[in-house]
Amino acid sequence: MNMESTGAIAPSRARRAPWTLWAGGIAWIVSGLLFVGAPVIAILLTRAQTDSLTRKIDAFSESASAMPGVTAENIEQLRTVLRELTNLANTVWDGIADVFMPLVIAYIVLAVIVLGMYLLFSVCTIRGMHWARVLSTILCVLCTLAAIVVWASVASLSFLPLDALWANSLGLALIVLQSIGLVLVWLPPSNAYVRARRAARRTPIPSPATA
Repeated sequence: MNMESTGAIAPSRARRAPWTLWAGGIAWIVSGLLFVGAPVIAILLTRAQTDSLTRKIDAFSESASAMPGVTAENIEQLRTVLRELTNLANTVWDGIADVFMPLVIAYIVLAVIVLGMYLLFSVCTIRGMHWARVLSTILCVLCTLAAIVVWASVASLSFLPLDALWANSLGLALIVLQSIGLVLVWLPPSNAYVRARRAARRTPIPSPATA
């Protein structure tokens, strides 16, 4: 039976991975970079957003006294919110710098390990190695579940007086990238390429005496 009629790829033609494996592997590499850098990016975005909001409240409170219907009590409430936001931001940054420094160091070590796993498994998956695709899938599922938990937790904080939780979009992007990679590397073209690669590795190379 012709191998092409069954949808398989002949070992001699399995030298180049299909686009599904390439795209899936690249999506996983990008998601790995995002997964590792998301906490830092989220902190920076949240700090920038908080600073932007405090400046808006401060500017509004300066000119609010001339607006009709605005009382001194309203202005004082705005200033109270401004002080609370400033104190919250300062507390978070001081805590990161002092109390949470061991956690920061642990995060850096863990980030290096996770990123290395993403890169190794993704590259080996693109090369058609079945074991790497399985381990990549497990890593992807675990990291996606973690991202969903964090993303849902941050989304539940929408009551905070912020224009928009910019950092929350990082979790959504990570979930989308992980899911895209997970689907692509298990599509029929990817499966056929992995099977062909496994068959090619199992096929013994004929010696010159038997050729």
